[in-house]
Amino acid sequence: MSIVIFILALVILILVHELGHFLAAKSIGVRVNEFGIGFPPRIFGWKPKRGETTYSINWIPFGGFVRIFGEDPEEEGATHNPRSLLSQSRIKQIWVLIAGVLFNALLAWGLITVGYLSGLPTAVTPTTQGLVTEPALTILAVEHDSPAERAGIKPGDEILFVESPVESLQGDELTPDALTTLTHTATGDVRLLLSRKDTEPFSLSITPEKVGTESQAIGVYLETIAIVKLPIHRALFEGLRDAGHLLVTITRGLGSFIAEAFRGEADVSTVVGPVGLSQIFADASAIGFASVLSLSAIISLHLTILNLIPFPALDGGRILIVLLEAIRRKQFPARIIGWINTVGFVLLILLMIVVTIGDISRLFG
Repeated sequence: MSIVIFILALVILILVHELGHFLAAKSIGVRVNEFGIGFPPRIFGWKPKRGETTYSINWIPFGGFVRIFGEDPEEEGATHNPRSLLSQSRIKQIWVLIAGVLFNALLAWGLITVGYLSGLPTAVTPTTQGLVTEPALTILAVEHDSPAERAGIKPGDEILFVESPVESLQGDELTPDALTTLTHTATGDVRLLLSRKDTEPFSLSITPEKVGTESQAIGVYLETIAIVKLPIHRALFEGLRDAGHLLVTITRGLGSFIAEAFRGEADVSTVVGPVGLSQIFADASAIGFASVLSLSAIISLHLTILNLIPFPALDGGRILIVLLEAIRRKQFPARIIGWINTVGFVLLILLMIVVTIGDISRLFG
């Protein structure tokens, strides 16, 4: 079921991006040849009698696409046709090219807002203390081949009670730091009372293990999670603020990674591809629907930033070409632009293959 949720979320994120390009092109009178759900080969297509755009559903269900007349500089008749993207002013071309990332940013705001309206799981901090309800020590992730994984603990499990031979934790005493200290000093088995979605509370025993020079632990990532539910006006404001903060954080993180890559210090193994994302979605879906919304919003904001990178085949690279053409007051030869975009696309596919191989390697330990 989590795989279906992941594919559906991915399709929606990409379709919203393409919808931005589609509506922007329509808004300035540029002809759109096709708007497709999924990727070819085509299952079927429909074109309104008085319309000019074919709406299609395709066999490969990972996203969608939009074919804008004149987007490809080598397309026949695109150079001088007034309905072509190439015939528009530089400002209008940039508007069409940037609309996709704008829609991804708006989608993230909307998803976070819906999360706050329905009840968003949020880490308990001094700033959220007065807004939260139902706080619970929650397992966010479980390390591979750890005592917790071998015992059957899963992401989303809530810890209700902890007992070791020397002490026990419950109620307000049950915090991430307190549990970490207990497992570091435990001299025997640690008994946990857990609550899992759609099941009765159950208990199990775990023996903490020491890995290398690190302190002994059970192999889980913890956070005290509570529900924040807001009225519509507060949800819109908090959603916008959270989306803005996330956008800044993602930009800084990506900028640091690119800088490290140029210095030869980047750790590519930390980059997650589709396979890794599907596992993260599985963990989020175990916590609840609002967590899936939050994760989808974060991915949508990543798409916003990644597509603005001035790299061939990305929106940012195409915007850079338009700006350079504006500076030199002359279009680049169509063959050169086509070659640059092809090379960029091939490099992106190769990067995706490398990242996916890394995902699969981590998945199987």
